[in-house]
Amino acid sequence: MADDTAYDAASFNSAKMASWTVKGQSADADLLPELDTIRDRQRDLDRNNGLAKGAIQTKKDNIIGSMLRLSAKPDYRVLGRDAEWARDWGGSERPSFGHGQKQPNVTPRAHSTYYA
Repeated sequence: MADDTAYDAASFNSAKMASWTVKGQSADADLLPELDTIRDRQRDLDRNNGLAKGAIQTKKDNIIGSMLRLSAKPDYRVLGRDAEWARDWGGSERPSFGHGQKQPNVTPRAHSTYYA
């Protein structure tokens, strides 16, 4: 433990922390100038590193699930419709929503097109 500070993370005498300096800027100021490089490296890892690809897929599956499903519940009152119309519309839209997931250009990697 470093004796010069209450926390090891704040120490400049600790061999592990002595050379670790930070600018103390906002998250945007730290990230935005290097965002393209970080994004390119992440995409490269996703394409070429099996361990990274597995970690990304596991995170997606645990957060989103293995397949997106539409739960269409339109606010029929605002739309000037009735509850029966909302049920019918919601049921009719589910098949067309799932159809887009089967298109060849809609893949897990297609999400990267949203960034730029």
